Amino acid sequence: MPRTSLLLPVLAAAAALPWIAAVPPSSRRRGVPSFVPRGTALRARGGSDLPEADPAVPYFAEAAPDTGGGFSPDGGAPAAAPVPDFLEEPPPAAPVPVPVEEEASALAIAEEVLSPPADAADAAAAPPARSKSDVLERVLSAAAMLAGVGAVFGRGGTTAVTALVLAAQAAMYREASSVCLRGGGSAARKWSWFAAAQLLVVAPAVPELAAWRGLPLAGHAAASACLVAFVLGMAAEAELDADAIGSRLGEAAVYVLASLVTTFQSSYFIRTVHEYGKGWIIFPALLVIVNDSMAYVFGRHMGRVALIPRLSPKKTVEGFLGAAAYTAALSVPLARWAFGANAAAADPRHALAVAAFVSVVSPFGGFLASAVKRAHGAKDFGNSIPGHGGVVDRLDCQLVTAPFVYLYLKRFF
Repeated sequence: MPRTSLLLPVLAAAAALPWIAAVPPSSRRRGVPSFVPRGTALRARGGSDLPEADPAVPYFAEAAPDTGGGFSPDGGAPAAAPVPDFLEEPPPAAPVPVPVEEEASALAIAEEVLSPPADAADAAAAPPARSKSDVLERVLSAAAMLAGVGAVFGRGGTTAVTALVLAAQAAMYREASSVCLRGGGSAARKWSWFAAAQLLVVAPAVPELAAWRGLPLAGHAAASACLVAFVLGMAAEAELDADAIGSRLGEAAVYVLASLVTTFQSSYFIRTVHEYGKGWIIFPALLVIVNDSMAYVFGRHMGRVALIPRLSPKKTVEGFLGAAAYTAALSVPLARWAFGANAAAADPRHALAVAAFVSVVSPFGGFLASAVKRAHGAKDFGNSIPGHGGVVDRLDCQLVTAPFVYLYLKRFF
């Protein structure tokens, strides 16, 4: 049985580890009842008795002498009469001072009543727990993905590996550009830039294509055509203002950056497999999987200090260091398994060098991916891999590792 098939259960388990945890104010009473019968003795504020009103005379006639402005029995013009003192609104009462001790006690009681319980607040802030179906979906998709990749590496040759890398490049480019442009942009411009990147960067990595002497000129011609089409497209805009120019420049920058991060870096997989064999693809990939899984395990059980809280709040210093130590310890036996009788490739010094890069530098590919997703409000780069997100979500750290491995091999082998 091929060594790749023996490792599939271990890789599936490693991929599944990260997914297994005012009271209304009272109405004031007026100083005088709303209905006061005439001829009734009223008690004014302060307790003094008022004289009884004559029932034969209208009430407001007794409130003030006739000066020509109020009601007059002999036919004066009606007008608003002065309001008696005892009907005026009483001044607001001065606030009663509350002892400091009673005020503090009342505030403490109100805070205790109005504040939610600590466990309820923690439950609201915590992310929703993953259901068993989600975990099962992630495990099954990881097993299927690893089985497919293992079949390509175990039974296929370099051509099959190259085809797999090319398919991954197209998927990653589509995901990255779609997230950055929020699904917008021109499909023609997007894929023309991708084709130019393939001719400039990827084709020279394939020995059969690199033998063609006209390949560099063809790649340069494709890039030049994209440049001309880009400028003419801007000139053809109906309203070419500063915002329109900025939008077009931003779109082109996304295509160039997506090509640089995905196509350019992943082209080193093709170079490595053609020049040094499949073992130098499998071994670093296993180290990345181990490091990522152990970072979650150590961070989950020992993590206290956030590593880069603004970009990736769940990554901790303890997880970073624990994963580095575990990856270094496992690198030597993994190298012996991957390279077998090739003593030079299985040298512990090379295994530890690759493990050091994978532990210290490769995680920053994941941090960069987290920053891009956070900037554009995306949870994942896609949904092509159920339970895992997109292809970029699975290969972000692998992309950073690929150029280092090839250049390291060029130096020491």
